[in-house]
Amino acid sequence: GDPGLSNRVFVFTAQTGATLRSGHAGGFLNWLAINGGSITTLPHNASLSSGATYVFNGSIAQVSSIFRTTPTASPYNAANIIINNAFGVTLDTSYNVTSALQLQTGILTLSTFNITAAIITGSPYSSTKMVNTNSTGMLGLLIPAGASNRLFPVGNGADYTPADYAFAANSDPRYLSVRAAKPRNSNDLSPTNYL
Repeated sequence: GDPGLSNRVFVFTAQTGATLRSGHAGGFLNWLAINGGSITTLPHNASLSSGATYVFNGSIAQVSSIFRTTPTASPYNAANIIINNAFGVTLDTSYNVTSALQLQTGILTLSTFNITAAIITGSPYSSTKMVNTNSTGMLGLLIPAGASNRLFPVGNGADYTPADYAFAANSDPRYLSVRAAKPRNSNDLSPTNYL
């Protein structure tokens, strides 16, 4: 390689409307290398637009690796986040998806972080394609004004326990957040179909 490249600062910019795909175990952190030097998503050498689409499509388990979008404040915004990884993706920070959270393949594990989205797509959902709320993290979805139905494809661990809400009326658009929690509430005596 060119020894002069080791002393240069590389800057990567993802514009609004761009689509970035990562198959790296570390997601979008240290995912791009130029001549052996990594470009990270730290503010000093990468600018990732909150109007871009971020696709996790690895063939191994991935983490989101706190990829920062501009402006840099948590929760970070992204136009779309697409999960297309049968081995799953785990969040490392909270995100607000201004358009669609797409579950194409695999499980999105929230851990202690939250994700909100205007919509979620990818049905049918199952124990192998869901949002895993295995800790305190919650899935928030936009509830539009008026009457609507909203399915929250959540589960905990290997258990898929979706929450399905029907709203007869809603005066203003707002977000509702849910999580599936273990163990079963001791006041719920139902032998099956419990949260």
